[in-house]
Amino acid sequence: MYPEETMKVLGDPNTTDLRHPKKGVGAVIHHYEQHGLDLTFDEEDEHRLAYIDVTGGSFILMNALSLGMSWEDCLAATKDLGLGLPHEERCVSWDLLCYHGHSLMCWFHDKTLSKISFGHYWSRDGQPLWPEG
Repeated sequence: MYPEETMKVLGDPNTTDLRHPKKGVGAVIHHYEQHGLDLTFDEEDEHRLAYIDVTGGSFILMNALSLGMSWEDCLAATKDLGLGLPHEERCVSWDLLCYHGHSLMCWFHDKTLSKISFGHYWSRDGQPLWPEG
């Protein structure tokens, strides 16, 4: 999906950020506060949708994950979904459960799930399953 396609569905974003990492390849991020969504479009991939961050609303992923869950409840839910063991990171201001094989990241602030991020999901032969190529 391209920015124009998402804007047809969601309307104009509240704000837009340009990110230029050190590698020289950037991204455009559309913030939709009313939906609790941030959509990242990757410059390297012809500005196609690369990541979705969910930060608000009543979003439920796979009928199991929702914002406001505890660390323990999130671990139990992802185990029930068969996502395998996550990579865990704990820092001063946030904690992270990362399921690399499923392009899923669960971000915690104050021990509460505050952001769910997901990005490209690849087949075993390297073809993108989401978003479609």
